[in-house]
Amino acid sequence: MKSIYYHLNKIKAAALILLSVVLFSRCVDEVPMDISGYKEELIVNAIFDTSLSNHYIYVSRTGLLNPIPEKEADVKLFINDVRVKDPVPHTVYRLFHKQVYRPCFLTTEKFNPGDRIRLEVATKDGKHQTVAETAIPKSVGIDKISWEEPVVGKQHGTLYTTMTDPKDEKNFYQLRFAEEGVFEDKPYRRILSMNHSQEPVMNDGKSTATTSDEDSYFSSPNNNMGVFYDKWLNGTYTLKSGVRVAQIRPGAEYYVLLSSITEGFYFYLRAINTLESEDFIEGLTTPIILPSNVKGGKGYVAGVATERIQFSKK
Repeated sequence: MKSIYYHLNKIKAAALILLSVVLFSRCVDEVPMDISGYKEELIVNAIFDTSLSNHYIYVSRTGLLNPIPEKEADVKLFINDVRVKDPVPHTVYRLFHKQVYRPCFLTTEKFNPGDRIRLEVATKDGKHQTVAETAIPKSVGIDKISWEEPVVGKQHGTLYTTMTDPKDEKNFYQLRFAEEGVFEDKPYRRILSMNHSQEPVMNDGKSTATTSDEDSYFSSPNNNMGVFYDKWLNGTYTLKSGVRVAQIRPGAEYYVLLSSITEGFYFYLRAINTLESEDFIEGLTTPIILPSNVKGGKGYVAGVATERIQFSKK
């Protein structure tokens, strides 16, 4: 015959299970899915780059789960207070994957450093009207680049990019590595990954290099966008970045891109860095608010002055 303690323990266990169910039910009841305060907004994103001939404007409406592309809208573009030809509806296909595409609007206007840009977007139903203004910064060129092959057993080579930052100015930059070419009679630019973990200028003055069994260039999640500014620069400086050799295909053309960006776009890209960081855990980390210069909506419209120099491993 089982002791009274056995039965008491069984009763305790049952009570705890029942209590857990009740508490869980109360939590569910007290935090209902409330969408009564949901407000639809228009999202406008565009980058006007001096080094490109095609510029894409992405327009969508906020959805409960994902943005909904806006295929029809009135889009007006002004350069230095002069209205130019309106951007036209267009479709961007993912490179080498035509089954993946995204609606947008296209303009082929030429942009130059110093240009002032105004973009107006309105939906056909008249519910949303947005205005965004930006300017193209002064460009800063690349003095030279050099390449160091990876040592045996490693996957990253080292790219050295030398630039001269103008003194007595506050400048913001983005460094990228790109494959450029023509696919199905259309020019393309594909941005490839770089690793800036060993470059203090890219990491708020600190080197975050960590040695791993795979590679001396450990992941650098805090600056995937490759943005920096001149706080740690004083005239001519050489940036050190890791580039995975497997990305470089024979026969393709590659370029190092140095873009001058606005202060607002710099902080926008810094926020993107944080969202992509391994340290950011949605729901447990302080929410990240993306900066926006789109009045009446969300998103970012940026002006960028890019200088490029062709890359060669030789």
